[in-house]
Amino acid sequence: PDSIRIKDHEGSLALHLSVRHHKGRLWVNMREITMILYRAFPQAISIPDGQGNIALHVAIRYQGPDEMIRYLMQAHLPGLS
Repeated sequence: PDSIRIKDHEGSLALHLSVRHHKGRLWVNMREITMILYRAFPQAISIPDGQGNIALHVAIRYQGPDEMIRYLMQAHLPGLS
C-alpha cells in the first residue's frame, strides 16, 4: 500500500518505526514486519527520517536485535556478508 511511502509527523517511514519499536511487542514479530516493509518498499532503506537517520542507524540507536541489524546492513550494502 502507498501508506508505507508516507512519512509521519517526525519524518519517519513505516520501516523506521518497525526497527525502532522492536522491544516489548510480544504479539508481533517486528523482524518479520521489517522484512515485509523492506520488500514492499526497498528504497526506504536509504531514505532518512526527520533526524537524518536511515533505518540501519535507527536500529543501532534503539539497540535492535543483531539479526535485524545484519538484515538491514545486507539490504543497505548488497554484497556485505
